[in-house]
Amino acid sequence: MKKSLKITLIVIASVVIAIMLALSIFYAYLLYFNAHPKSTYDVSTKQDDGYITVMNFNVRCLTPEDLGEKTWFKRADRIIKQISDVQPDIICFQEVTPNHENYFKNALKGYQKVIKYRQGGPFGEATPIYFNESKFELLDQDNFWLSETPEKKSKGWGAANYRICSLAKLKEKATDKVFAVFNTHLDHKSEEARINGIQLVLDKIKEYGDMPSMLLGDMNSFPDSETYKKATASFDDSRVVAEHSEENRSTWQKYGKVEEHQAIDYCFVSPNEFNVYSYHVLAEQVDGGFASDHYALIIKMKLK
Repeated sequence: MKKSLKITLIVIASVVIAIMLALSIFYAYLLYFNAHPKSTYDVSTKQDDGYITVMNFNVRCLTPEDLGEKTWFKRADRIIKQISDVQPDIICFQEVTPNHENYFKNALKGYQKVIKYRQGGPFGEATPIYFNESKFELLDQDNFWLSETPEKKSKGWGAANYRICSLAKLKEKATDKVFAVFNTHLDHKSEEARINGIQLVLDKIKEYGDMPSMLLGDMNSFPDSETYKKATASFDDSRVVAEHSEENRSTWQKYGKVEEHQAIDYCFVSPNEFNVYSYHVLAEQVDGGFASDHYALIIKMKLK
């Protein structure tokens, strides 16, 4: 074997070993980081104020694009601090990966969850529903894909990614009132997938009959879109019907780069089933940085 070829192979092997070592160190640190959150919150310590406080939060998937202040190691604690400040009874997350779930397992106490990943692997995403187990009883749960074959992992209508919807049927223990929570994340590329996806979710909600329901998520759709019009033909937009509301506030801000009105995250509720007291976009930064590339929504309501 020529000397130059040997040198090339040694260099390649050295680079591969260095990369594998770096990935191993990173993964080991990630495991340690997720097991030792800086901040924690226990929802069971919350004093009941008579309202159901709901949070919708796209927490941003893991991606090598996010460096510096955008990394998970910077953002994780900010997310928990915002949750601790708001004390939500129900949290609908989007873009949750197994990494996020492992962190939340150690940082969030008193919550039960409904979760199903839309695809396998460490970067698979879910739209889980976390709820205060001392306040609600889980009566039923389900997950389905947004496609022509919702019962199995599948893409539909030209979607760029697999898309899923999670649902939880809950009973409010203090009142014995029953309602359903649906949480989804519509496709960011295909309008056809968004329109058909929201219709599929609406059809699934109809299977629950007249049960009060709330539908939350990142819809990747503006208020003038066909997707939004379909949703509001059957449901009320909590921002619109809330007694106290913030109009024209962006929910997606791309780490502060988007300033104009970019509302794509929503909380829809069954008409005449909820008294929506307030709608608030949690636009504040935490410790000088953003918790995600989306702002969280905070909605306070009561079942009628």
